[in-house]
Amino acid sequence: MLHRLARFSFRHRRLVAAVWALVFLVGIVVGGGVLSRLSSDVGNVAGSESALADAAWMRSSPAAPASTRSPTAPTCTTRG
Repeated sequence: MLHRLARFSFRHRRLVAAVWALVFLVGIVVGGGVLSRLSSDVGNVAGSESALADAAWMRSSPAAPASTRSPTAPTCTTRG
């Protein structure tokens, strides 16, 4: 069966390329519609691994803003 498929694909290269191009374009259109509806704002799900990690991170450095917290970064001081 694969031999027949390979022979057909080889003999009708342009048709196969056109079908794959069409599949690709349809995938872009459908994928673009799906991606526009996705959201990264899912809130904080209690008990999830990310919520537990965030809580542990907050306990390690509660004074630091969320965007700058790092469990391994040294404390920096500035000269005034």
